[in-house]
Amino acid sequence: MTATAPTTTRAFGVDLITFFDPGFWGLSGSEELEALAAAEPRRVWDTILDALQEAGVAELEMTFPPADRLTAIAAYGSAEAFSAELERRGLSVVSAYFAEIEHAEDVTDPATRAAILAAAETEAAFLAGIGASFLVAGLPMRRNNAEGDGLAPVDLATAAPIADIANEVGAITKRHGVTLALHTESHSVFWTPRDVDLFLLLTDPFLVAFCPDTGHIVLGGETRSSSSRATVSGSSSRTGRTPPAPSASTRSWTRASGSGTARTSAPQARASSTGPRSRRRSPGSATRAASCWSSTPPPTRSGSSSRPAPTWRTPPPASSDPPPPPRVDRRTTTTRRE
Repeated sequence: MTATAPTTTRAFGVDLITFFDPGFWGLSGSEELEALAAAEPRRVWDTILDALQEAGVAELEMTFPPADRLTAIAAYGSAEAFSAELERRGLSVVSAYFAEIEHAEDVTDPATRAAILAAAETEAAFLAGIGASFLVAGLPMRRNNAEGDGLAPVDLATAAPIADIANEVGAITKRHGVTLALHTESHSVFWTPRDVDLFLLLTDPFLVAFCPDTGHIVLGGETRSSSSRATVSGSSSRTGRTPPAPSASTRSWTRASGSGTARTSAPQARASSTGPRSRRRSPGSATRAASCWSSTPPPTRSGSSSRPAPTWRTPPPASSDPPPPPRVDRRTTTTRRE
């Protein structure tokens, strides 16, 4: 009897930064792509949307220019016309990247905060108008590294004002029916499992969700997954070496995507945090993240032995008592038992 392949109703989506390779356009550099988008935004967006349709990709995430809101409106004249072009091709926008928090020099500055909140209002209204669900945000870059250069630890004092602005942005987007999701980013304050713990503790689960990116997480040197607040996830290809990392090994990660699996490889190293922008940890957190991604068991490092499971991770003995009623997790709108 012939085995049938597993099927799924889940859509496969891509971040439009995929189209930023100048070679796709027959160009020699990013400056030429920027010039093309400024001169012929309709040509750029038509090419992107047609390529997605031809590849069978149904969903997309908008990102930096030229794959952003302003260029799309310049191409089609309005958000409504852009939405019609998507619908004509059977495409939909799921999310857009929001870089204003990440790029802010000082989130406590009143003018900076006002600009971030105004941008969030505009972006959320646009996303709601085209039927998108998430605004994905990165957080600021770290100002220290593993070698101790720069005494700027990501502590409570550092994290609190960033979490505050994230909560405010989340409150704005919620009013439009759009959810803010924090994206793990290499070299940022939201990178390692401990960073994720810290910021998910400080942000309101009703306002702020989680967008784990496996490639960035592996670059941080940690592989534990995170929480039930995961709503949309990314799988970035990270094949380059993050300095200094002289002996980085490679780990293979997978996550569900459409009818198959998206696989990425990334160097496993606790690397310096001074590199350019490349685009948690609690009992039971790994199981709570299962809806986000799954990973193949990472290889044991040479010369090391597997760490025994802590005693607090040992499952409790079976009980004859009836199980507790299912609880609805408001962060992922899925029902699970604890």
